[in-house]
Amino acid sequence: MPREFLYVTKEATPGTFDAAAAAGDKFVIRLDRSNAFNALDKPRWWVLRDMAGSNRKVQAGNEQVESAGSLSTILYPTQAALLINWACTISGDPPEQYTLTFDHVRMMEDASNTLVYRRYVGCKCSTFKLAANNQGDGMVVRTDYGFMHMGESTITVVDRPTPALSTYPSIKPYVFQNLAGNLILGGARTNFASVEINVGNIIFPFYDESRYPSRLSWRGRDAGASVRFRLKDQDDRTAMIAATDRTMEILFEAGTTPNAYSCNFDFHDAVKTMTVEEDRPLDAGFYQTTGADAHIDLTDGTDMTVTVAGPV
Repeated sequence: MPREFLYVTKEATPGTFDAAAAAGDKFVIRLDRSNAFNALDKPRWWVLRDMAGSNRKVQAGNEQVESAGSLSTILYPTQAALLINWACTISGDPPEQYTLTFDHVRMMEDASNTLVYRRYVGCKCSTFKLAANNQGDGMVVRTDYGFMHMGESTITVVDRPTPALSTYPSIKPYVFQNLAGNLILGGARTNFASVEINVGNIIFPFYDESRYPSRLSWRGRDAGASVRFRLKDQDDRTAMIAATDRTMEILFEAGTTPNAYSCNFDFHDAVKTMTVEEDRPLDAGFYQTTGADAHIDLTDGTDMTVTVAGPV
């Protein structure tokens, strides 16, 4: 008996589970670390204080509830398109993200080992982090998201039977070395020890007169990356001081034809170097960590384009 498992499905209509989703739009997530998935209701408290009580709290309430969670998982090439595009791709007019359904099953630690089944719909990504280093276990995706509580529902073993181990990805996940030779920041770069891509989406919940949000609307984003380079020159600091526009592109490539995979983050040509921090320990090599933010490239009309290629 598994202790926990998670299915993810792309939604055709926000807030509605799509039973007819295509094979590439649904799969089971490998929960390979502690607390890999969470989905929780959090009250939005209001508090009244009273001067007659020396400004101490006298009343409180939570007429609004925020539903939010997090997901951390190793990034597999066969799952990259769905997860990365969920967080990083916007389309339509006005622009929006697509939404996901998470079907989560976990064990209760009682004498009967009861499994609890829950479905969370209308999930929109609020923060996305893709991180890897030369000492890690692969490319790790960490996300925070909001979901529409009104669409939350209970499911049963009939809806989500225990997945067989063969259902999980068998292909090797992306690893840090898949980035070798494919990192551009103001030109092609080498000798780096870690990379972190960060996207922060502004998600506005429409509560109106309801206790729970009935719509989660995408209202903009910040995108950028942080790279730990070997300390070889001061070019990044010079670019930071001069506020120079630079190109930035981060490409992961794995496998060989016909089973070749790639994932490319193109931040275009209006990237600003925002921070340059040096680390010069007594007993180790010298490095500098460069943080860069993407701005809208007026020629290309966007701040970031993500392209995921390869068989599903």
